[in-house]
Amino acid sequence: MNQEQERQKAKDCADEKSSKAEILVIQVDDFEEWRKFIVEQEYAADDKYIHQGCEFGGKKKWVYRGQSDATWPIASSFERLLTSAVKKIKCLERALRGRERESIIEFKKRAWHYVPDPNMSYLEWLTLMRHHGVPTRLVDFSESALIALYFALQPAKVEDANCVDGGKEKDQSDFAVWALNRESLKCYFQQSCVGKVLPGFNDLRVKYGQSFFEKMNDPECDDPLFDRAREFIANFQHSYTTEVITSEVNRELASRILEAPLDSSQDVAGDIPLIYFYPERPSARMLAQKGLFVMSTKISTPFMKALCGVAEAEDFQNAPIIKLSELGNSKGQVPDACLIKFLFKRSMEDEVREMLRMANVGHDMIYPDIQGVADAVSSKIKQSFMGHLNVDELKSGGTLSASEIEDRMKKNRSAMLKVWG
Repeated sequence: MNQEQERQKAKDCADEKSSKAEILVIQVDDFEEWRKFIVEQEYAADDKYIHQGCEFGGKKKWVYRGQSDATWPIASSFERLLTSAVKKIKCLERALRGRERESIIEFKKRAWHYVPDPNMSYLEWLTLMRHHGVPTRLVDFSESALIALYFALQPAKVEDANCVDGGKEKDQSDFAVWALNRESLKCYFQQSCVGKVLPGFNDLRVKYGQSFFEKMNDPECDDPLFDRAREFIANFQHSYTTEVITSEVNRELASRILEAPLDSSQDVAGDIPLIYFYPERPSARMLAQKGLFVMSTKISTPFMKALCGVAEAEDFQNAPIIKLSELGNSKGQVPDACLIKFLFKRSMEDEVREMLRMANVGHDMIYPDIQGVADAVSSKIKQSFMGHLNVDELKSGGTLSASEIEDRMKKNRSAMLKVWG
């Protein structure tokens, strides 16, 4: 078998894997190819929505999260605290919800005089807590793949490392960008937070239970009970874009879950494992980072387990690994996946940092406040005092070969890029 045949066989294999998988792991072997791939997927999503007439200008279906070690699972800061305590806690879900409720009340009691509106909902207090580094069940994502990539290059925090047993050295590990297809998360109109305003809601729930919205979308179900409800939904959807509806509904659902009695949060959430939402009053940082949150409706369920449930996959570890260069004709099928993990070799770090710098994705853009400015200026000062090499002096010394001098220059440039603002 010649080289061309082997290449074609690899592409056919990649096509077969990606056409079947709800979860994919894609090894990035060329940064520019990855950038083009991301742009192609975004445009594909926009075209789909424009043709369906659901949106004015389309909607981003992919959201991204960067992590500095590719071996780490996605986990909330609250979940990372539980690795050693879970087996010791009885009535786990109720106990964890009680601990969460206590933290919100305690934060509210101590911080109310620092905020313009103390009468915020539990959800607003929780997003504020996440903003200031308090462990919560919220997981950050961004609409921007480049911003996610920026965070993938940031030094690991102690609490991040604690969620991995025997992880690699930071400088040796690959880094990753996760892409979540938020369309794969269930439609939430079936939940009571919207259902209560549907005409005939009580009769529908009595007759069909939680599956009433599924029946409502079934063209073969001609039950007259659905007539007024279907008309209401049609008018509601034509009044706003789909994204606005979803954001409002999801945020309301998340708020009701947090405020529900400790034993009945799942009565509100039903069988939905994950929801995403935008904060009602986003901070300047959230806006700059194009941020949103994904929240597990059951606080005791690990985030990755909930994701696997959405993707109907048993274990993320068994997801197929495909090289980006081998995707070939299967690129058009990738948008059907639920979750994609892009793997980047650590050897690509300098190239990625340089590209982010050229795209103006830096610290002072990610953190548009006085602290962000201070950190950016500090980085520039550190950069200016870093060991600039006197190449002429190294050459005149005669102790190093040309290749050794060039290697030192590359290492020096790499170190300078790491402190670029």
